[in-house]
Amino acid sequence: MRFHIEDNTLKSYKEKAGVTEIMIPDNVTVIGDKAFQLCTDLKTIVIPESVTVIGERAFRLCAYLKNVTLPESVTTIKDSAFYACKGLKEISIPENVCKIGKEAFASCTGLKCITIPDGMTTIEEETFAKCSSLTRVNIPDSVTRINNGAFANCKCLVRINIPNTIDYIGFGVFENCISLSRVTLPEKITIIEPYTFYGCLSLKNMVIPEHVEKISQFAFAGCRSLKTVVIPSSVKKVGANAFFECRNLKSITLKLENGNIFEIDNFEEMCKYENPDKIADTLMLVLFGKDFSQRMHHDIKYKLILDYFIASGDKGAEAYMKENFISFVEHFIRLGDIDHIQSLIEHADFFTQENINRFITLAIDVAQTGGLLEIQLVLTDYKAKHFGFESVEERFKL
Repeated sequence: MRFHIEDNTLKSYKEKAGVTEIMIPDNVTVIGDKAFQLCTDLKTIVIPESVTVIGERAFRLCAYLKNVTLPESVTTIKDSAFYACKGLKEISIPENVCKIGKEAFASCTGLKCITIPDGMTTIEEETFAKCSSLTRVNIPDSVTRINNGAFANCKCLVRINIPNTIDYIGFGVFENCISLSRVTLPEKITIIEPYTFYGCLSLKNMVIPEHVEKISQFAFAGCRSLKTVVIPSSVKKVGANAFFECRNLKSITLKLENGNIFEIDNFEEMCKYENPDKIADTLMLVLFGKDFSQRMHHDIKYKLILDYFIASGDKGAEAYMKENFISFVEHFIRLGDIDHIQSLIEHADFFTQENINRFITLAIDVAQTGGLLEIQLVLTDYKAKHFGFESVEERFKL
């Protein structure tokens, strides 16, 4: 006999050359582990209504298997059950299935659409990884977890609707989904795990949900089409290289704890001075790592820190400006940036009798070589109001 059956469990099948279609006997309730593994001639399998469990690697590497109908009696599909069944283009998963194991359909490169049955709570690790033809996945509200790498390397997956019932999305779940252009993250997640969207080359916009506290390392690295990111005030930590190689960013919007919005939208200017692949991560180190001494071009750094302080009132930014106040002011004078000079006067007033004279002298020198005269006038007016002049001659000299 071709079938080896013990206690209603189909233990193994002896493949016969040229046999492409089989019917599993009606008395079988369990298709055992590795029962049909590497049966490369099989194209069609009829599974009876008596079967409830499909064992680990039951149909693994049945490369030419095209037609499988799972009966409604099936409740469990174990790990790697249909791994690398490359000829399988569609499969209907019965509503009674409550457990699909790790890598159950991984590397089914012909599979185009999957509907997860209502009642399942977890999509296991790499369940649909490397399903390179998969374009659509339907996830029901019963699912609360998507584990590591569940959809990694699904290169044709364009969109996926993730229900708000999900509170955990694991490591690298959408890694290298190069066609994924749009995704809405569920409101309950608190961490974006490492490599979640790594290499999603088509992803354009991302709004981080309000309860997320951490964006982990390499979470969005390699998202080269990413243009806008919105980060809520709940986020306290951004991991290393979270936005590495996001070279086409146009804006990052931070929702601050005080209710203000801080938007960075001068990426084109910043990329003149900084590596486009690293600029977003450098900004994260400054704004979330509070590393205000981070090495950056002064044309970017001083404006960024001052603007961030005005929006947020951050004590670390204030301390850094106070410590480096002379450098800030002299840079803005040389740059002719009267707006940021005014901002320092209004929001970060660390002027003293000594340094104001230094700044006015520099402003005069800059104005005499074609610089902005208005900065000299603003600083002179500030001195008059706050410190006065030692003599009438000094006033008219300035």
